Amino acid sequence: MPYVKVQTNVDLDEAARQELTRKLSTLASELTGKPEQWVMAQVQAGVTLMHGGSFGPAAYVEFKSIGLNEGVCADQSAGICELLTAEIGVPAEHVYIEFKNLERCLFGWNGATF
Repeated sequence: MPYVKVQTNVDLDEAARQELTRKLSTLASELTGKPEQWVMAQVQAGVTLMHGGSFGPAAYVEFKSIGLNEGVCADQSAGICELLTAEIGVPAEHVYIEFKNLERCLFGWNGATF
């Protein structure tokens, strides 16, 4: 059940937000090896966000999953940064990513926990 959320100060219209969300969902599936049917992705665009004293393009990303492996977080970071740079022009050095490994018993779905 990977969850990826991007908050960015880049303004995107609805079509661009949906396209980025689709690509994030696919990427999260690829990066975790979990079926996309379990992925939840969210994009919040046009938020007030400052990085390094500048309001230039930046993004804050939350990437959470059950069984997230610390050993591959650097590769996952690279993949996420590449996507954000290519799709919305956010330089990798202006992206922070918060990785979080979730315990099955502390994450709910469909009236139960995993």
